[in-house]
Amino acid sequence: MRVTFTSGRRYAYAQVPPHVHAAFSTAPSRGAFFNHCIRDRFAYREIERSDADRQRRRAG
Repeated sequence: MRVTFTSGRRYAYAQVPPHVHAAFSTAPSRGAFFNHCIRDRFAYREIERSDADRQRRRAG
């Protein structure tokens, strides 16, 4: 599962079950759901921004 935070940082979370991913996608507060059900429960890695992503963020 991939998550983009409001800061723009992106992370890939490993082995998140489909029902957890679906619940996250439809949660009224994804932040609260993330903190309660995903954070510190699944392995993750940061997805580095490409130069093109950085340029788009500056332009937008």
